[in-house]
Amino acid sequence: MDNNRTSTVPIVPQRYRLPFFMLVSCFALWGLLNNMTDNLVPAFSKIFMINASESAGVQISFYGAYAVLAIFASILLEEFSYKAGVLIGLGLYMIGALCYIPAAIGQSFDIYLAAIFVLAGGLSILETTCNPFVLSMGAQETSVRRLNFAQAFNPIGSLTGIFLAKYFILAHLNDADMDTRKAMDPEQLNAIVSDELFWVCVPYVGLVAIAAVIWFFFCRYQSDDKNVPTRENTQPLSSKLGRLGLCIALILIPFLFQYYSSFEFSMVQQILIMMIGPIAFLLIMPDYRCQLMKLVKLPRYFCGVAAQFFYVGVQIAVWTWTIKYIMSVFPGMQEAAASNYYIFSIILFIVCRAITTAL
Repeated sequence: MDNNRTSTVPIVPQRYRLPFFMLVSCFALWGLLNNMTDNLVPAFSKIFMINASESAGVQISFYGAYAVLAIFASILLEEFSYKAGVLIGLGLYMIGALCYIPAAIGQSFDIYLAAIFVLAGGLSILETTCNPFVLSMGAQETSVRRLNFAQAFNPIGSLTGIFLAKYFILAHLNDADMDTRKAMDPEQLNAIVSDELFWVCVPYVGLVAIAAVIWFFFCRYQSDDKNVPTRENTQPLSSKLGRLGLCIALILIPFLFQYYSSFEFSMVQQILIMMIGPIAFLLIMPDYRCQLMKLVKLPRYFCGVAAQFFYVGVQIAVWTWTIKYIMSVFPGMQEAAASNYYIFSIILFIVCRAITTAL
């Protein structure tokens, strides 16, 4: 690579700067929502008076959506375009966030889990889309620097999400513990829970306004970039819709099987069953099967996926239980105060990420 040429090529060309800014906002948005959702585990444990394993359903729903829909997102990009991925991803996020309202009115943990799944499904499509979209916005020589710059806003969003959770959700949790709540008069408890769930809704529903602005921008955005998924210009619309419809059907069939089945499935089992659909689509379609086999045969790719799996697993496990762990170490500490330790860990994460990005 010519270093002199690389130094003179702009990281983000002038014509892409506004859409690039909008995509950077998406990086911050899903970072914000990822870490804000971590705080729902201790919050829901208290609000719905459930144990730790039940409240962990929040994270199973959230990251289960990634497991089920990330492959679907890549197929969506291959068949259509980056723009379609952004619009559908943001659209699902807004639908999921707005579903927090009926969940709060009905005080239903199950509706919250369904809403979280839809919301996270939108984020999985958005995240799968934005990374290659950013890479395409300029010269190939600067693509990695462009992506590193965009991803640097992800932990900033994460820190913002923790502050939103701290001051909107955790700070409005009633101090009454589970035993005290069980002894309360039903009307008194209902009033407390209604207030707590209202504040759970506030940041999620409020962020819909920002997502809507980004959605309308990309709805009107016309790209002149040629570096888009190749199938977009080579396959008829009917063929693309048919293939995408088949993929959606293969996702829905395992879901309907579970819904109408007499068998009882755990949440993890439900996610694993629903993952069968997208994987089956990859194996059924010869071109996708060929791409998959090529990737699996690359040791660096295979090892990278394994490393990412364990890294994300550890990261989410640690951050999910940080607040509960701090509360167990310091008895009597409330969730809002314990979240300060979570904030310190994110700040340290941002500092270390900035150092490694620079390196």
